[in-house]
Amino acid sequence: MKIIHIAGTSGSGKTTLVRNLIPVLETIGPVGVVKHIGHHTMKLEEGKDTTSFYGAGASISAGIDSEKMMMVAKETSLEETLVRLCDAGMQFAIVEGFKARPDPKIVIGEGGDTQNVLMTDPSVDEVVRRLDEFEEFTTAEGFTRELRRGCRPGMIVLICTLACPQTTRKDVVRSAEQDLLKNIGDLSGIIFAKLRFSGKIPGKDHAEIHFGVCATNTNGAIEAALFATDLLLPLSPAGEGET
Repeated sequence: MKIIHIAGTSGSGKTTLVRNLIPVLETIGPVGVVKHIGHHTMKLEEGKDTTSFYGAGASISAGIDSEKMMMVAKETSLEETLVRLCDAGMQFAIVEGFKARPDPKIVIGEGGDTQNVLMTDPSVDEVVRRLDEFEEFTTAEGFTRELRRGCRPGMIVLICTLACPQTTRKDVVRSAEQDLLKNIGDLSGIIFAKLRFSGKIPGKDHAEIHFGVCATNTNGAIEAALFATDLLLPLSPAGEGET
């Protein structure tokens, strides 16, 4: 899941950029949005059952009508919210505000003391052209949803997750994926295979590498998994320092 972080002063046009980005990104994949309300507190509609349930202590209170679901949760951590969005299958998370967060940012208007500025006052087209430069965040559930979206009904799907040191670099995982694709190129029945590096996931001691394969037969999927295991085991905590 790409994190498209947008910061700027109040009234600078952040919300306008977000509104314009959403329909363009939705043509690529599902989009989630998180807005930092700041020092204000959102008011829940009084007299509604969902508000009453939340007030009574429910960790999550949701209401569903014929068009949508509205949910309120006792959660104020941006990191945990990003995990929730990725688990739900979002391919993009647009974050408005939270300028102290260290990932690459788009700044609208005056940036002030904003750190790690990637773009200033960009067009939607420029943002889309440079999507690869934004931070990426992947969970096991989000990876599973991504992989299954690409497989037709009846295909064999094999997915595994391996813990790895936080010092593991994304370029190492990308290189491992290229090696994997070369090794399995001649295997029968392979539709596609993917490797993803999670980055640091809140609450976990290790980062993770996710492997998945979509195939037309079980033998091909298992052979691809064996190639992936040989490539990934040296990256696991137990394999640190091995040659």
